[in-house]
Amino acid sequence: MKQNHVYVITAISVVIAISTVISTITIVHANTYEIEPFAYLRNADLTGDNLDKANLTGADLRNADLTGASLQYANLTGADLRNADLTGVTLYAADLDFADLTGANLSWARLYAADLYAANLTGANLSWAYFYAADLNAADLTGANLERAYLSNADFKFADLTGANLDGANLNNADLTGANLIGTNLYYADLRNANLVGTHLWDADLQKADLWDADLKFSDLRNANLAGANFYTADLTGADLRYANTTNTITTSATLTGATVCEGAHLPGTTTVPCP
Repeated sequence: MKQNHVYVITAISVVIAISTVISTITIVHANTYEIEPFAYLRNADLTGDNLDKANLTGADLRNADLTGASLQYANLTGADLRNADLTGVTLYAADLDFADLTGANLSWARLYAADLYAANLTGANLSWAYFYAADLNAADLTGANLERAYLSNADFKFADLTGANLDGANLNNADLTGANLIGTNLYYADLRNANLVGTHLWDADLQKADLWDADLKFSDLRNANLAGANFYTADLTGADLRYANTTNTITTSATLTGATVCEGAHLPGTTTVPCP
């Protein structure tokens, strides 16, 4: 009997020891940091962590590594994410209002329906990112890289995209009302049905861009490169096209009432004006 007791006690001790080791091994990165509003997480390693619904309002996440992390429905309002690595992160319906993402890497990130009102994305890498129906109203994307990004139905009203790279980006049905796209690269971009009313596209590159049925009323396209661009059934009422390159530009069934071009430009239906 005593020998049996010894075996039972020994077995229990082994189980406890193994459980302790397992629990130690299975601690995830997130549990080593304080995940709370205004948390200090600079340079933190949060790769692959599950931070769904986390409240990180005003948190300091500068240079943090969040590669592959999940932050669905997370609150990152006013968070500092400068130079953070968010490659492949999931931010479905996350709140990033007023967040600072200057220089951050969000390539291949998924931001479906995310809220980035007035967020700072200056110089950020957003190539191949998924922003369907995201809110980027008044956001600063100066010099950002959005090559091949999926931005369909996104809200860019009054956003600043000066000098941004949107080569091959999908902006189908996006709202860019009053946005600043001066010097922006939109080569081969998909802007079908997009709202570009009053948009500043001065010196933008729209070569071979598809603007089928887009609304460009009163937009500023001075000096823009429109070579090979498709404006089929687009509305360019009152648009300023002076000095624009309209070589092989397609304007079939487009509305050009009140649109102005320089003398010598060949766009039927436009008003020609002398350009010094």
